Amino acid sequence: MTEGLGDAAWALEALGWWLLPLALLVALLLAGRGLAGLAAHVAVRLSGERPPPRARTGREGMVGLRGVARSDLAPRGKVFVRGELWDAVADDPVPASQPVEVVDLDGLTLVVRPLRDTEEE
Repeated sequence: MTEGLGDAAWALEALGWWLLPLALLVALLLAGRGLAGLAAHVAVRLSGERPPPRARTGREGMVGLRGVARSDLAPRGKVFVRGELWDAVADDPVPASQPVEVVDLDGLTLVVRPLRDTEEE
């Protein structure tokens, strides 16, 4: 059958011997992964627990977060919130290193208020 075609035909024939088992293995792995995902989904639904809430972004994700003033805010300065340095503005002067809470978002500028000692916990 492969006589006369040379080495290329032999290589193609040899390739066929391991290509089918490889394709079957990949198909079984994908099917197993799909079944595992389905089983996990069913288990979570049957447990009655709610999935964690989706991450909030924009104004909804920022308002209420707490951070620390990195410079004096009189009324503008810098605050460190959620691992990032932000431009901020405050109605009342806030000294550097004082904890603050985000009350609004104006573009990319946070509107903050100082936290008092009783509010920090």
